[in-house]
Amino acid sequence: MALGGVSNRRSFEDFETLFNKHDRQHSEMPLLAAATLLGARYAGPLEAEKIATFLANLDREIPYSPLVFHSGFMMSDLPATPYRQVQDCYRAAKKHLTSVNIGNLVTLGIRSWKV
Repeated sequence: MALGGVSNRRSFEDFETLFNKHDRQHSEMPLLAAATLLGARYAGPLEAEKIATFLANLDREIPYSPLVFHSGFMMSDLPATPYRQVQDCYRAAKKHLTSVNIGNLVTLGIRSWKV
């Protein structure tokens, strides 16, 4: 709501609709994956856990990627996501999902992820 000005309710509904239409018994690859941009003041562990809980209620195997935010072009007034926030979001999501991968680590000068 804070960044887009609208509720994300429709995104959750659309994700669930696509998930329910997919024939998981005859597929080797996941149809869906989810990602969340971790804005320093906008998406933290509470939001990551709520999203992970939603996904896990569909299937604990849905891949989820919290993404490190780096300020740039149009949002240069926001700081990059703090490392501690990234750790906390990862742990919150990992409680519910089996496949959680942090994206954009290079933004923090990190090449591989260790919790």
